Amino acid sequence: MQRAIATVCFFFLLTSAALAQTNSTEKLRRIELMLESSGASQIGQQMADAMAGHMLKVLQTSNPELTDRVIAIAREELMKVMSKDLGPGGPLMTQIAAVYSKHFTDEEIDAFVAFYDSAAGRKLTASQSLLFQDTSQIGRAWGAAVAPELIRSIDRVLTREGIKIPKMQ
Repeated sequence: MQRAIATVCFFFLLTSAALAQTNSTEKLRRIELMLESSGASQIGQQMADAMAGHMLKVLQTSNPELTDRVIAIAREELMKVMSKDLGPGGPLMTQIAAVYSKHFTDEEIDAFVAFYDSAAGRKLTASQSLLFQDTSQIGRAWGAAVAPELIRSIDRVLTREGIKIPKMQ
């Protein structure tokens, strides 16, 4: 009888683990879909492009004799490797999806996917780069406007505390 109970328990554990793995895999797939729909994966690709550009610039600077053909081949290979890692099921995308999985429930992921598949979600995704440009300009202007007062305020507090710092120009 104990052997039968142990067998049933063992079978239950195996099927539970398999079911959990399936749910986890399905959740990760839905997260990758959400990242694709939201435009986040394109941002990753843009970062990869920038990183590749920087790597190639360093390569070219340290090896000025390299031909344009060599640089083109290196760029193509860099992008191939990075795209594979950033694409669906790629190791980097899988790790990123696991982070989202840790912080969001299945229901939240489904809601995100539904939003990004809606007209409003598609519009938000399509507008991200323009929004970033416009808000970056606002942020730079705000920073420039607030900097003098911020410097004066910090200087007053440091002076009260008896701390002297060199004057900033």
